[in-house]
Amino acid sequence: MTENTFDLSCMDTTEISSEGVWFQPNDLTAQPLPIEVLVYGEDSRQYTAAMDKISRNRKTKAKTRRSSSMDVDYSEIKEASWILASRLTGGIRNAKTKELETITLHGQVYDPGRLQDLEAVYQKLTDLADQVVSFSRDQSNFLPH
Repeated sequence: MTENTFDLSCMDTTEISSEGVWFQPNDLTAQPLPIEVLVYGEDSRQYTAAMDKISRNRKTKAKTRRSSSMDVDYSEIKEASWILASRLTGGIRNAKTKELETITLHGQVYDPGRLQDLEAVYQKLTDLADQVVSFSRDQSNFLPH
């Protein structure tokens, strides 16, 4: 390497984005939840696949409305958030024991290893979905150490 070269490898988040990072979300009072979520970053193939899914959904809905308009309403924004969060979640574990966990919500047990179950949880807990999406979009969470 010459004197006039700057190595930008320190900014490459692709590998860590694809491996995921464990994140501890907060409840609505800003207290840490007793879980950690494995979140994939914006530079991962999971993120790209999730955005492709959201795009396909929007195109399908536009066709069913028989409209050329791609205007987005609030329900579509919320749907995009839980679709994105569910596809960016690689697992959920107990924050203390680090063991993988199932989720109980209103007496129903959900398996975070199943996409359909994650979608159902994030659809009901939109704040949690929003935290996962926000974490995934902050590239500083995925910088090499």
